[in-house]
Amino acid sequence: METELMNAKKINPKITSVVSIRMVKEAEVEYEKPISSPGAAAKLLYPFFKDLDREHFYVVCLSTQKEVTAINLVAVGRLNAANIEMKDVLKPAILSNADSILVAHNHPSGHPSFSKNDKVFTRRLREAAQLFHIDLVDHILFYGPKEHDVVSYCL
Repeated sequence: METELMNAKKINPKITSVVSIRMVKEAEVEYEKPISSPGAAAKLLYPFFKDLDREHFYVVCLSTQKEVTAINLVAVGRLNAANIEMKDVLKPAILSNADSILVAHNHPSGHPSFSKNDKVFTRRLREAAQLFHIDLVDHILFYGPKEHDVVSYCL
């Protein structure tokens, strides 16, 4: 009995990490503010999508005045798809205290319209963002090599 009590007191404590989570600035870009139209969003994002051979998905975090607080590359996929997790889209929005977000991706194939999967994802993202009181203001699709080869989902 005494041995059991002594063994019970020798419980190995678990160790955990204390962390801080922060965003790290990698670069700066100039833009015309505010981002209040699909055209302004396309102008801002075009350099990120120029000459890509695979799908890329970005989130742009916006303040209450529609000024950009962060731009984050969420996923790089294949020629015709990218695996995107809701949490990966919303994490930079939460960390940057975004009031709203817009997202963008490209179709390297040149297909100029949103796929069924794109539309379902956009609807689900909008619902998920609303849980955090973040508005999804638009989903932009780049489909060609020119700045004007773009379609807005216009939410």
